Amino acid sequence: MAISARTPEDVLREATKVLQRGGQRFVRTMVTQRLSGPTSANSLSRRSGNLARSVGAEVRMVGPMTLRLVGFVRSTAPYARIHEYGGVIKPKKAKFLAIPLQKTRGGAASFASAMGPRNYPGKLTFVVSKKGNLLLGLVLYKGGKQKGFKPLYVLKRSVYIPPRLGLRATFMDEVRETWRELRSTLGKIKVTGKTKGRRR
Repeated sequence: MAISARTPEDVLREATKVLQRGGQRFVRTMVTQRLSGPTSANSLSRRSGNLARSVGAEVRMVGPMTLRLVGFVRSTAPYARIHEYGGVIKPKKAKFLAIPLQKTRGGAASFASAMGPRNYPGKLTFVVSKKGNLLLGLVLYKGGKQKGFKPLYVLKRSVYIPPRLGLRATFMDEVRETWRELRSTLGKIKVTGKTKGRRR
């Protein structure tokens, strides 16, 4: 089906629609395939949802003297970069990083993840596990006697985060798909009426 266009602005508007659809597909793919778990070599589990909500795409025309399309994709979450490129995380002030143990989304483990050990409203105890890991958690009592230990954090001097967000790879896949759609759309455009050329 032919698309009528009278001015260069009309052509750019049609191209903008194609790029906007591409941006929407990119965001949808990131949220549903890359940021909905499970944590693996090419996806992340969703905890707070902040990273998924931070992914966006925008396409706009700038002018009026110059007609061009500007588009970009982004994630405003400060930790998006480390998940995209990978790297080593070290504590800035403390001796250890306190990493929440993801046993469950609810209860003490979830609360510990949100609060951090310094703000946790309870007495935390250090325990060395059988594998030699330094754990921080709650001593459990029953009837005044110690009955167990609930680990909430594992303490590490550094942690390596592998690159697994996949923002660039997903973007390049979408660029190829959007480019095919753009070529098809431009091929359907039929210029009607007289158009005025722009002076440079």
